[in-house]
Amino acid sequence: MAETSRLPTGDNSKSTIKQTSLLMSDQVNQQWVSGLIQEYGEPVFKNGSSISPNDAYWAGLYAEENRILWEPKEKRFYEYSRENGLWKIVSEESLQTAIAKRLLNASRDNQDFRALERHRSSHRLRAIVTQLKGQTEKPDAFANAPRVIHVANGVLVPDEHGRCELKSFSPDFYSRNQCPIKYDPRATCQRFLSELLRPPLVDKYDEHVVQKYFGLCLLGH
Repeated sequence: MAETSRLPTGDNSKSTIKQTSLLMSDQVNQQWVSGLIQEYGEPVFKNGSSISPNDAYWAGLYAEENRILWEPKEKRFYEYSRENGLWKIVSEESLQTAIAKRLLNASRDNQDFRALERHRSSHRLRAIVTQLKGQTEKPDAFANAPRVIHVANGVLVPDEHGRCELKSFSPDFYSRNQCPIKYDPRATCQRFLSELLRPPLVDKYDEHVVQKYFGLCLLGH
């Protein structure tokens, strides 16, 4: 499940792309630098020797460098972690701090944009986060998430016959909860069977029903 990125939608001068590339982190593909400019405008507005940030551009840049969404019904931001495959709540204050650091780094990377360091007020950062809400809004993002079991080493995806396949983490699962135990297809859970189930349960059918119940709990039913 590959992540998508904005592609250039129009021609931009090489000088513009080169200038803007200094504002981008290494992880951002240069191919869509011009796409950001095409969609949101130049990174800064110039008025003589002074400059001011283009809020829409910096919100778009942050959204490209980070997997993030705004859930309007919950009124919350969620950011995806590649490390564990979870969408975690992130506060607006935390985003403002991250964007302030991004502006500071940009000001230090490019001599022409030194003044960005002075444009990191709370008012400016709130304006950028407001733009970010509109750009990343995804209503009911988690309402139709697929039924999976999120474990420590991947995501178990059941098929129509009840068999599970372990897949890599992906933001497309829209998972917010995780079982901290690694999945091992060779494990037999002997302690669970011999110490928890079999002393009180004699009937094999009862054992099967209880195991099914715990499976439903893992699926969130």
